[in-house]
Amino acid sequence: MNDKIATPLQSQDWFQQMIENLQNLLTEGEFTARYTLIQVYHTTGAMIAEHESKTENLIEETARALGRSTRWAYQCRQFYEKFPSLDKLPSGKAVSWHKIANELLPAHGKKKPAGKNELIAQFIADIFPGERKERKKFIAEIITEWENYEP
Repeated sequence: MNDKIATPLQSQDWFQQMIENLQNLLTEGEFTARYTLIQVYHTTGAMIAEHESKTENLIEETARALGRSTRWAYQCRQFYEKFPSLDKLPSGKAVSWHKIANELLPAHGKKKPAGKNELIAQFIADIFPGERKERKKFIAEIITEWENYEP
């Protein structure tokens, strides 16, 4: 018969050391991944800035081709414009994209739409960024008709 008394792993020195090492690795990995993504977004903004003179709707087309929102591409462009060097970020490397997008960058760059038609147009532009002008107009007409529909 085994005379050993089972002890919880948490009381074992080797286990505590292993957990501490893993926690440090996870923290460093998450930090590195977050900052790497910020670097990618900054590079995206730089590339958009470099090529935006070549076409009128580069931000919209880039967003559509990458499966991202127009807002995201616009924010990448703003990010690069406001911080051409990542060394100038107020929080340094301890910053998140959420903080950059929501606190450090100006609003989307367009005035808030004033009326219903402007709201519909902005909604369509955000949801269908690559759509042709005629098609956007058609979608706006459908939305307007649907809003006024009474069975």
